[in-house]
Parts: sequence; structure tokens; C-alpha cells
Amino acid sequence: MSIPDVQDRGVRGPSSLHHREGTPCMNIVVRYYQKLREITGRSHEEHVMDTPGATVQDLVCRLVARYPELVHYKNSLLYARNDEYCEPTAQLADGDVVDLMPPFSGG
Repeated sequence: MSIPDVQDRGVRGPSSLHHREGTPCMNIVVRYYQKLREITGRSHEEHVMDTPGATVQDLVCRLVARYPELVHYKNSLLYARNDEYCEPTAQLADGDVVDLMPPFSGG
């Protein structure tokens, strides 16, 4: 199941930045939905991950450190990597786009 397209400008694919001080880096675009947009004050942003084997969960931990209010949603988030739903243990790669979504409600 794929997620709906988002019309965010400035979202890029793999970057030309591959190393920082000899360490492989990954540029990851994070897109925020619903309440998460309010918390972060933006619809998307780019993060550089310099940890080999970093996962979606590692990225979320970094985001919680930056936006402490996200901790209230950490255990109930839905994740997608490159427009496909994924588990928090999904490994990241340079140029990935990660969507963070609070649980959907309604009926």
C-alpha cells in the first residue's frame, strides 16, 4: 500500500554530500503530517545521518531530541520510506524520503 503524494517543494533525491570528515553520510528528507507539522513548524526538512546502518527508529530518536513534543507520538507513529509503509527497523539509505504520520482516526 502506498501513501498519497505530497506536493512539497524542495524535496530532493540522493545528494552529492556523501562524506563528512571521512564518514559516509546519508541525506534523508522527512515529511511531517497533521499534528506533527504543527509541532515541527514545517511540512518537511532534510537531515544528515552519519551512522552506518541507521534505521527509521534512529532518525525518530534524533527528531525527538530536536522536537521534544514528538515524544508523545513516538510509540504510535506510522512510517513510510520512499512511499511504502515500513517498520521502524527499516534501514535508511542516502536520498530516502521518510514520512512520519500520527495514527489516522475517523470512521
